Amino acid sequence: MKKGHGKKVTLPDGSKVTQFEYKWGISAPALARLEGVEGATIHMRVMNYGTPFQRRAKPTIWENKYGKTMGQLALDIGIHPITVAHREALYGSPYVTPEKTMTDSKTGEKIYPGQWNLNRPQSATHWTQTKKWQTATKSTFFKLEDILKQ
Repeated sequence: MKKGHGKKVTLPDGSKVTQFEYKWGISAPALARLEGVEGATIHMRVMNYGTPFQRRAKPTIWENKYGKTMGQLALDIGIHPITVAHREALYGSPYVTPEKTMTDSKTGEKIYPGQWNLNRPQSATHWTQTKKWQTATKSTFFKLEDILKQ
């Protein structure tokens, strides 16, 4: 028996597919490639959650409150995920932009909201490219159609 191939199901048209593909509409290795994970991860999702289309046990607090992950909120607003959490803690919403001005400690100039990072050296890589934040934009639940669009 070849490793990685489950029992086959014969379809009405005579073609054969694995039981996994018959039940979920896509093979585990194909879904794993689309997700960028190992095939065993997909099978563990089915064992743990009953579906390969659920990434974690419970939705995050961000998904419960806003219907988006912290990373998705950060991309929508155009800020870093840590800033999203900071604004949530301080103001109760990541969409709030502080109204106060700040004074630059080096030059003494007033800095207004939305201009705090102007003329500052930027990191060589965007936060979405760093390993720590790669899964920040992936929601707990997803549909096969959503991942096939990517």
